[in-house]
Amino acid sequence: MNLQIGIPCGLNSEKYTEHLINNIDITISKSIDYELVLGVTNSRVDLNYLKKIKAKKKIKILKNFFFNNLFRSGSTGHGITLNLIYKNMTADYGLIIDSDVAFLDFDWDETFLKLLNKRIIIAGSE
Repeated sequence: MNLQIGIPCGLNSEKYTEHLINNIDITISKSIDYELVLGVTNSRVDLNYLKKIKAKKKIKILKNFFFNNLFRSGSTGHGITLNLIYKNMTADYGLIIDSDVAFLDFDWDETFLKLLNKRIIIAGSE
């Protein structure tokens, strides 16, 4: 069983993203293989910073720079980046999470995956 964790990265999100990745590495169970997928929403995001983040697992970076000049709204770029992340997910399970959060429980991934079955295919926060 494998899990891809998609994280949209907008302006000024680099340090939050690093904190989230460190948090994931510490709190995720050892029983599930995972990959991190970063969706970068703007060419002004510091890609070098993101590339230097140390993680236990592979980090895949997707860039969504085409839309920089088309949309002034951050929400539109964020939404398009979410679509980009989703379209590139190939694992058995996927989780999309903003960079400004952290997991507060160990083995949270096992709890998350136990929620899913043939009738419940998506789960989210309240």
